[in-house]
Amino acid sequence: MKNKKNILLERSSGRKEKFDTDWLTKTVIRYGISFPLARDVAKSVTKKIKKSIQNKSTGSTKKKQKQSSTVVIKQKIKTNAKKE
Repeated sequence: MKNKKNILLERSSGRKEKFDTDWLTKTVIRYGISFPLARDVAKSVTKKIKKSIQNKSTGSTKKKQKQSSTVVIKQKIKTNAKKE
């Protein structure tokens, strides 16, 4: 058996459940996708979820990165205006 890390997802209802890549693969197959493609989709989604968890634990998200770069740009504009 593979060594799997348990990923707990919180649904919009507040209920927590374990994320299962095999379950996702089966769900995608039900919609008419071939097994190899469904497995690739499930792996891709799993990678994105893991990446999202890592970003949240380090506190860096795309939104925060955009906000911080916007702040830097605003500060540069303000300092240029003061020099005149």
